[in-house]
Amino acid sequence: MESINEGDSLSLQGQILQLSTDREFDAQEIDKIFAKVWMLIENSNHWAFYQKIGVNFGISTSGVDALYENYFKLESRGCCVVAVESENLFVDIASHKRPTALKLPIIVSKNADQLNEIIKQYLGNTS
Repeated sequence: MESINEGDSLSLQGQILQLSTDREFDAQEIDKIFAKVWMLIENSNHWAFYQKIGVNFGISTSGVDALYENYFKLESRGCCVVAVESENLFVDIASHKRPTALKLPIIVSKNADQLNEIIKQYLGNTS
């Protein structure tokens, strides 16, 4: 398990990269997290990204832009789905800024069981 900052965790468990966080982010912080992501998944070619976002999570406009820039990179590095567990308003706001060119499925729900089932479906589809 990689520690990013106090209260954050990032770990690769099989084909699922898991991130838990509950703080505020700008572009620099997003890029710092994704630098760790790239290290953890460098030998993976079909995987899912599960993000558990706490109620204190916040993201700046530059952070949203950096997040989507990195999501484009996820597509080209074997990520088949992003599952976001959250009830946070900032997640809803960020989802409205999604670039239309981004084809990577991003599923947002507060139901962890539902997200895990969706991940299983995507990971089972290797074609």
